[in-house]
Amino acid sequence: DVFFFCVARHNRTRIFLGFPQKIEHTTNWQAVSLAWSNRLDQNRIAVGSFIEDTHNKIRVLQIDESFENMTETCTFTHPCVPAKIQFHPSSEKQKVDLLMSCGGKEVRVWDLSSSQGSALLSQTMATKESKVLSSFDWSSHAPHNIVITSGLDGLCHIWDINIPTSPLFIIDAHDSREVYDVAISSTETNEFASVGEDGMLRLFDLRKLDESRVLYYSNDRNQPLIQVAWNSIDSHLIGVVALNSNAVVVMDTRVPGRPLHQLQGHSDCVNSIAWAPNSPEHICSVGNDRMAKIWLLNRPDSILEYRLNQPIHQVRWSASSPD
Repeated sequence: DVFFFCVARHNRTRIFLGFPQKIEHTTNWQAVSLAWSNRLDQNRIAVGSFIEDTHNKIRVLQIDESFENMTETCTFTHPCVPAKIQFHPSSEKQKVDLLMSCGGKEVRVWDLSSSQGSALLSQTMATKESKVLSSFDWSSHAPHNIVITSGLDGLCHIWDINIPTSPLFIIDAHDSREVYDVAISSTETNEFASVGEDGMLRLFDLRKLDESRVLYYSNDRNQPLIQVAWNSIDSHLIGVVALNSNAVVVMDTRVPGRPLHQLQGHSDCVNSIAWAPNSPEHICSVGNDRMAKIWLLNRPDSILEYRLNQPIHQVRWSASSPD
């Protein structure tokens, strides 16, 4: 299956495409964020830098039809570390070619269709009261106007990108504890999930934001949950990763409190997970043990593995070429 993952160590980052092919692109900076374009007519990836100053980078790479080469199409300056980046969620070509990023206190929307070959800042979404943003998710439901951000102040902001000056709603998602990630359901228009410092996976409904449902507590309630990934086909399945944990926990939204699966095959902490876009039963995990593992949920061991010579920090699975 075609997905890509990133190896970051010191000041060099390698992006690998596999399985079975492997191509790579080396940057002169460490990467912190990755994205794969959702458009079916092209294979593009974007990678964001981790540089401790105000001159960070986002680079966009085009993969050729033979999946043998990656070519840089543009690199543009980002004013802070881009904690997350995401292409427009539609699988169809849009009038404007948009990329979204979050970093610092702002979500920025970039236009990649510039004739100069570099991105132009289209708009920003930010509130003066916000602390540093940790993540965001861009709704895959047409008209693709809803964006939800998570922050280190415990708040989630719900935005309409057509009204960037003020959020639609602000909720205290984790009782003022830091929120580390958020995911919008790709099958249920109004549902989203968040995870954070309190070790909880919480579910929300945009139609009744005054309440939430705790779906999962980490075994050690002082162990934060750092990533949440919602299955793009089966709306009942959500994967989460805990800080410094070597397991991937898969929850069924109909059975709160009891993991459906605990995928334990890494020898060191898991850093990132990604669901297969064309199968509800496959998920990929990568970690500090230098392993990328693909799991079939009803099997106790991974069905495919790939070992590198360095820890793997991010994984994204291609929607345009899932097989």
